[in-house]
Amino acid sequence: MVFTSKNGDVWGGQQPRAARQIASHLEKIPAEKYVEPFLGHGMVYRSLRRHAPKEILSDLSCKQVRYVKGKLCGTKDQTKCHILRKAKPTCGRDWKDFLKHDSPKTLTYLDPPYQGSNINMYKDKDVPLQEIAEKARSLIGSVAVSYSNNPRSRALLCRKPFRCHLVHKNLNANHFTELLAVKKAGRAVGGQRQRNGLDEVDTIRLTIN
Repeated sequence: MVFTSKNGDVWGGQQPRAARQIASHLEKIPAEKYVEPFLGHGMVYRSLRRHAPKEILSDLSCKQVRYVKGKLCGTKDQTKCHILRKAKPTCGRDWKDFLKHDSPKTLTYLDPPYQGSNINMYKDKDVPLQEIAEKARSLIGSVAVSYSNNPRSRALLCRKPFRCHLVHKNLNANHFTELLAVKKAGRAVGGQRQRNGLDEVDTIRLTIN
């Protein structure tokens, strides 16, 4: 996602505090392969303290990928730079192309552009939330999805086998939350009751961190 601040500065991805909250959840999921097709400014990736043996990183914007490379490779500590170079991040490809890497031992993290209520974000017309939710639910490996916290996103993301967490953020003195929906590998997608042609949400479990 991309934020626009009051002074017009634009940046992609998560804020540092929120990124660390998300990274802490991702680090708890065992994975031999990590896939992130919406890299943005790489705040979540840069906040990870544990890395999978194989990583696949990409963003539609080549400028964003260059920014991440500059951030990680422009410091004295080159540890993360070496990890990033091994991943060989790409750009200019559709996010769905990377879902082919799904496997029982893969963790896919999706942080698409989305529309927020109190800050200026890109609208979700190019990356429909419903499509994100459907694709995420179809993966056999572990998957995590970040999105703004609103009734529609909760209805689409906070249903079994996903578990939703609230991520707290502050921007321009405004406090707001977003959702992190997590599904671990091996959790069945089926099993919900049907009501009016839609899956009924048995339980929405929101944990505040």
